[in-house]
Amino acid sequence: KGAEVNTNRKDGNTPLHGATYNGHLNIVEFLVEKGAEVNTNRKDGNTPLHVAASSGHLKIVEFLVEKGAEVNTNRKDGNTPLHVAASSGHLKIVEFLVEKGAEVNFKEKDGRTPLDVAARYGHLDVAASSGH
Repeated sequence: KGAEVNTNRKDGNTPLHGATYNGHLNIVEFLVEKGAEVNTNRKDGNTPLHVAASSGHLKIVEFLVEKGAEVNTNRKDGNTPLHVAASSGHLKIVEFLVEKGAEVNFKEKDGRTPLDVAARYGHLDVAASSGH
């Protein structure tokens, strides 16, 4: 009998969160093929898509969205995958998420949009892209 792919630790991390964080596309694909839930949340609200977007793993972001990951899901602090990609300066991920329908005017709990967080962290190219 195999291992449970959706098992989680006390903080809510699943094997999919770990593989996503570390950029292991082949493992992400394997876990999803075996039934891993792409929209699972850690206790802080981070989904695998949040993790991939903040870590700069474009191919994993693309794969998760293709497999049904919600682009406008938000964490407990209100940040969406677009917010975390913008704050980390990942332009290609920002462009991809916007193309896939990410809400550019969504405000997190402190009232900041993805454009605001990109500018706050000095990512002017991202700010220009997320301000469509």
